[in-house]
Amino acid sequence: IMDLYWGENGSGFGSILQTHDFDNPTDGDLFWRASDGSYGKGCCSSYDGISQEPGHNHRRGEWARVVFVADLASTPRKLAKYVNGHKHREDVMGDGNALDSRFALPPEVFLFGDGDDNERSEVYVNSIQIRAGTLTDEEVAALGGPSADGIPLPIPLKGEWNFEGSLAATLGNDLGYIDAGLASRYRFGTTTQLGIPGIGGREVSVLHIPHVDTGEADARGPIFKRLGLRARHGIPPNGGGQKVNQWTWIMDLYWGENGSGFGSILQTHDFDNPTDGDLFWRASDGSYGKGCCSSYDGISQEPGHNHRRGEWARVVFVADLASTPRKLAKYVNGHKHREDVMGDGNALDSRFALPPEVFLFGDGDDNERSEAYLAAMQFREGTLTDEEVAALGGPSPYGIPWPAPAARRAPPVTPTIAVARSGTNVVLTWTGVLQSADRVEGPYTDVGGATSPLTVPATGAAKFYRARR
Repeated sequence: IMDLYWGENGSGFGSILQTHDFDNPTDGDLFWRASDGSYGKGCCSSYDGISQEPGHNHRRGEWARVVFVADLASTPRKLAKYVNGHKHREDVMGDGNALDSRFALPPEVFLFGDGDDNERSEVYVNSIQIRAGTLTDEEVAALGGPSADGIPLPIPLKGEWNFEGSLAATLGNDLGYIDAGLASRYRFGTTTQLGIPGIGGREVSVLHIPHVDTGEADARGPIFKRLGLRARHGIPPNGGGQKVNQWTWIMDLYWGENGSGFGSILQTHDFDNPTDGDLFWRASDGSYGKGCCSSYDGISQEPGHNHRRGEWARVVFVADLASTPRKLAKYVNGHKHREDVMGDGNALDSRFALPPEVFLFGDGDDNERSEAYLAAMQFREGTLTDEEVAALGGPSPYGIPWPAPAARRAPPVTPTIAVARSGTNVVLTWTGVLQSADRVEGPYTDVGGATSPLTVPATGAAKFYRARR
């Protein structure tokens, strides 16, 4: 799957895939043809017959989502080609019509190269995915056309952030500040460094989101109006509306001592001039809601069933504005509070429906904010059941679990690491991605090019290693 744009410079073709002759690159194995905006290979995948309706083929100077689905084990074998969800053809012949043949992939392939007669064109690539298995025509059609947010992920998890020294995403889009000029107001560090308890007795990396007094201002006005995070969650519109009406949001969160009696956590409107938040935490009883449209009342006061200051909790919100009745369900450590929604939240594409970007932990109205520490966060497409949220339990120093993979998808890697002494060296064996740091608390960076097992010296300066997803 590629979101792709062909520029003006080049031949009448554009090579996109080569599966052979890597030491001495020759002819490509799959091409774009400029004359009709089709894809194929004359010997074994016909270019002909593509629709000339706008958006059904791929012309120069146009972005398109191009999808190829190969099944060389089926009868008949196929190489299906799609532009913006519209199928061209899938027949394959010649030296492509066999198992392990021209369109079968070795472990490494070449993209956008042609070492034969320079049948290449300049190209701009926004995003690429390669998936195991085959998509159906309906699944490809659902992918639609190109998107500035990239290609949807094949699992319901669309965004994850773990705050290890930055706003970088573990999966999905990096977070941003509402006002990047106030970045110095935020702090990254471990729970020990920032003077708060760890999770389950273990030190974790966190982001501190500050509270400031209402009167504090700079040349651009009150500071509090511009504090908070920008999040592009990556979930496509759903539920029959123009916004995201079915979503799940999970956070491992700690409310500090400084702030008002509330903490704004979500804003879905008025981004150019931030005003009132759309979802809040209430300090008096440790509940979440919005007075107009999601009641705070009735939360259990049993320990761990609500969210008090000075306590870590796993907070989950599940919205379904396409259901009957509509709902916004709220959970603390797997314990459900309530799900009824009313007022201007009780409609499709309403207050709790998500636009492509939302604001988190900001309130530009009357500074109903509190300092917060965030250890992990996820946005998922669709809705979790009460049982699925209960299974997530409370906060964990190891972050939020990934969702179970969909059918036909490979499960995400569970990271493991083992250490064995070998003379003056240490042998590391791991699954996932190996990271290293000079201090145990980090920051950790990926060990580029490392393959398991890896032998490292046990002498000299200390080095710390871990494995991540």
